[in-house]
Amino acid sequence: AGKGGGRPTPLHEALSALADVHAQNGRRRALPARTVSSLRALLLSAATDSAPHARLAAMTWASKVFPADDAPSRYLGLLGVADERAEVKEAARKVLRGDEDGGDRGHGGTQHDGSADAAKGEADADATPLRVGERVLHTDSSGVARLATVLQAHTDDASAQYYTVCFDGAACDAERSTERSRLKRARIARPPLATLLSIVMRKSALGLSAEIEQTWVAPADSSAAAAAAWLHDAAALPEAALPETIRYLRDCLQREADALARAQQEASADTSMKDSSVEGRKAPASAKLALGARVNALFGADSEGGARTGRQLLSLLERSLRSAEASRELVGEATAALFALVSASETQHAARSGSLSGWPLAKPVADAVVWLQPLILTKPSLDDAAQRTLARIVGVSSAADASDAAADALIGVTAKLPTQDMACAAANELRRGLGAVLLTGYICSQQAKRLRDSGAVAAPEISRLHDAASAAVCALAALLS
Repeated sequence: AGKGGGRPTPLHEALSALADVHAQNGRRRALPARTVSSLRALLLSAATDSAPHARLAAMTWASKVFPADDAPSRYLGLLGVADERAEVKEAARKVLRGDEDGGDRGHGGTQHDGSADAAKGEADADATPLRVGERVLHTDSSGVARLATVLQAHTDDASAQYYTVCFDGAACDAERSTERSRLKRARIARPPLATLLSIVMRKSALGLSAEIEQTWVAPADSSAAAAAAWLHDAAALPEAALPETIRYLRDCLQREADALARAQQEASADTSMKDSSVEGRKAPASAKLALGARVNALFGADSEGGARTGRQLLSLLERSLRSAEASRELVGEATAALFALVSASETQHAARSGSLSGWPLAKPVADAVVWLQPLILTKPSLDDAAQRTLARIVGVSSAADASDAAADALIGVTAKLPTQDMACAAANELRRGLGAVLLTGYICSQQAKRLRDSGAVAAPEISRLHDAASAAVCALAALLS
């Protein structure tokens, strides 16, 4: 590829046309493994080439040749969204998002339009043999659905097809053989969250200064994704790419959550039909409840892989919020992502259990309050929306706190208030005052709801909480008057 302006050169147009020939659209045989490995290395090198048309060609090939759930090619797209050239950025976004309204490309995906023809198409597709590398949903005998990837297809006997799969986040020596009837195509059109997150955590250039002790520490990652040979020579992920990376990871997580919710719903419906009972059928989960169920499953995971994925996600968000190198955009995206996780997790757990007892995120978020509060009160790069959202996260977390813990939090907020003279001295002092107002309001609101729901509004145990709330409100009123 040569250097030049934004218009594609004849060479680039020829390369793009050649990519169309190799596009995996369900009708052509997948490329041989050795070819894929060589092509991946070539594209990763071209993605950071000094010539913009080399980078553009890399994005074009990644979007056309590799399926939408291929993690290495999606990492290439994440590198491209930070490119200085607009045409490369746009091509990189197509690697990540594809044609959003055009159905799922690759691995037998079909468009979900709710019609009978679409439903029949999905049923027909689920009756055909699966391919190695496809993402699937495995439903066990108790109706629990899990995401997995096909490692081996054993189709010699058409009457007894079975497959070897590896569950998402699990070590790939933890394989399971299962019959075809327990597997359905996942149709997520995104790479596995666990795989992509392992790649991002290994290649992200964002770090924390030595004096900051990280609360959400990512565990050692011995997964196949983190040890992949191609990662060794891949370029590091720059800070400028992280806002889009966090958005994309959220998208992967939500799509997985939706797919699992649908599978659980179908399994429940099948069981209800067998029992000839309508009462057992559940209404489809909302996107928020589906996300909450997925998050709580990750943090309550018995498997090492599931727990690792959840902790890696929190670690990435903490680094994005606390790093001195983080841009305002990155802080905003990390804040929005953290609130989405915490809020959905809390809502789903409360809906299922009737209380926040045993909430999987209670301890992780409570542990983070020690640095979330200073961010809310003093971080210069925090805009108004992010400050408000972080305060809401602390408020949601306080709903699981006992009265004494909430009183301690309010006392801590009050102690950090500026004096009346200081409040007029600088914009940062005004921000601290506003942050304290938000924290006090959200903590008091959540505690009032908790006590009201538990019927403990008049109990003696809340006197200290009441005193702390009164003191905070009086101090804020004096400051803002």
